[in-house]
Amino acid sequence: ELEPLLRAGLQRLLDAIDRADAAELATLWTPDATMYFPFADSTEPCRGRDAIVARFERMFAALRERNPAGPPYVRFRTLAFECVPIDGRHALAYATLAFGREAGRRTIVFRREAAGWRLLHVHASNVPQAPPG
Repeated sequence: ELEPLLRAGLQRLLDAIDRADAAELATLWTPDATMYFPFADSTEPCRGRDAIVARFERMFAALRERNPAGPPYVRFRTLAFECVPIDGRHALAYATLAFGREAGRRTIVFRREAAGWRLLHVHASNVPQAPPG
């Protein structure tokens, strides 16, 4: 079934970010991947796996500086996940995440490659979480 495979792919991404593991992160993307980061200084899409990993490495440096005790840095929780196949090689997934005082929305296009499902595109946005009650 598709959903467990793609959910596991999302979890690998979140775990690599939480550990600031650029080497693991690089294995998750297709070479021609693109990503919109949810940061004010990243308004254009990053194009290519190397550019995406380089942008994450900047983020990892900031995470390490803010928390010298080490990982986990973000502590993502997946609140919702759904996916739909597009064709035999592509699938679309939507996820809602929680971390700190923010909620993250992720739209992900996966592509099936010889090594398994890889990230072809991620669009990430973050919004403040509504206070409980």
